[in-house]
Amino acid sequence: MDIRSVVFDLIDGDVALRAFGVAHARGGQHDPTAGRSNDRSCFIVLEWAADDHPWAPAGAQLLTIRAHLPRERLSQHLILDFLLQRLRAVLSGGTAGGSIMTRHQGTSRDVADSGFGTVFKSSTFQVAPRQPTSRRMTQLRLVPWTVCPDPDPDAVGFDALSTAHLSLN
Repeated sequence: MDIRSVVFDLIDGDVALRAFGVAHARGGQHDPTAGRSNDRSCFIVLEWAADDHPWAPAGAQLLTIRAHLPRERLSQHLILDFLLQRLRAVLSGGTAGGSIMTRHQGTSRDVADSGFGTVFKSSTFQVAPRQPTSRRMTQLRLVPWTVCPDPDPDAVGFDALSTAHLSLN
């Protein structure tokens, strides 16, 4: 399974993002102009990297999504927040019960200049294939534990009402 294709399909299938006219570079090129449909549009760039952290799930990758807006529309920078929030919702909601799992790592705080005539904000996600659950694994069922099922009235007990004490010295 290619987790990149699953992510692309989730983004392409979102009605709100399509209605907003968001374009993206399917290949994940580093050139922020690769996904642009016209000079005044918003677009996103997807950048993938291997997640080499020792605690990362098997096959995990880091996805950085950069939402771009033409520099002359900087006054409308809240659009970038909307796009990143919508993408976060799509990636977290679209994976429920699916073949991948995602974990949001964070979103940039400030708008940055790309150097290509756009401004952008970014969010990073950990994306991994969902690990199959073993059918043999079952939850342990614990039974209530009793200290002394048949209390002997002559036995010394260690309960709340007992006067016996255990010395650790």
